[in-house]
Amino acid sequence: MLKKIEDMNYYELLEVSPRATMQEIHKAYERIRRIYDPNSIALYSLFSPDETEKIRNRIEEAYRTLIYEENRRSYDQASAGSRRRSPGSQARVVLPRQCSGRFPPPEPRQRSAAASRGPCPLPR
Repeated sequence: MLKKIEDMNYYELLEVSPRATMQEIHKAYERIRRIYDPNSIALYSLFSPDETEKIRNRIEEAYRTLIYEENRRSYDQASAGSRRRSPGSQARVVLPRQCSGRFPPPEPRQRSAAASRGPCPLPR
């Protein structure tokens, strides 16, 4: 039986192991983001535009939580012993002010003044 998106934890949503590395999380995020792209023909008849937007927002939230070590640690501690997460009990997400240099943050929907500085470089 398939779980609803709302009932999935962040690891299930991105289809990664709780032991996944940052590179694995980033790769999974890119793959899932392509699947739920607004222009995806596969989703055209499955979800309404509002449902697709909610799914994409949850994917972004999962990525932003798991990619940053402090947020991931907080999320793991908050979800320890709990199989199902309710929206009101989610760990607080703290975004760093500067890029860590490991991965660029997800591209914003609208360009802001901060976005004109360019993305953080990926390691080679």
